[in-house]
Amino acid sequence: MRCWSVAVSISLIVLMSGCAQTSVPGNTPPTNSSADHITAPHVPATPVDADTSADAATIVVRATGLELVDSESDILTTLSFSEPVEDVVAELAVATGREPVIERYEGHDEAPPGTLYEWDGLRLYNSDRTIGGPPLYAEWSAHVTAATVGHLAVRTATTITARMSQAGVDERAPGTLSVLVGSEVDGEMMRGTYEETEVGRDEEGSVLTHSVHVRLSGSPLAVTLILSPVRNWGDH
Repeated sequence: MRCWSVAVSISLIVLMSGCAQTSVPGNTPPTNSSADHITAPHVPATPVDADTSADAATIVVRATGLELVDSESDILTTLSFSEPVEDVVAELAVATGREPVIERYEGHDEAPPGTLYEWDGLRLYNSDRTIGGPPLYAEWSAHVTAATVGHLAVRTATTITARMSQAGVDERAPGTLSVLVGSEVDGEMMRGTYEETEVGRDEEGSVLTHSVHVRLSGSPLAVTLILSPVRNWGDH
């Protein structure tokens, strides 16, 4: 079973504790692993159209970005994690009908400074630190803690939403949950990994991937966080 990287653990702990900072998998300090020497495919950004985004009914969280879909589940716009965060924020402002709350984070020893763009239940994080470009390192990350953002529903491609029960996740994505290692101190927590997507290879030819993660906590267990993209290499 793959453990979460240090970057992911930090982002989860900080976000769930209510602090105004998160660490993104695509912007953490590089390690001495072979993952620092990679060949990454180019993934072009999808052009956005603010007029169509106003018709969005749902935000779908994927490993490659956010999709805005209409009431018929047709994709209106794809907001890639490789796009500038300013363009994504402008698009989401149209879709939600309001501007985000913007907060500044000054960083600490294990997480770089950055900027947060937040709508109730949806937070985008953009780090100041640049250690590599897309698609291996994301320009920004998405953190979801609510099933709706304004009038928009928010879900994963497997139709998992924040606040969904463990039974609900098991019904929609059977066999995908596992106990989060080391979580016993704060009570049992679980996690699920979805849409593992190749973004490059290291110098030894090993596949490097991003994915969508969900975290369940509380009693009874329920989804408290949806996070994407998660980098599935580095320190473990």
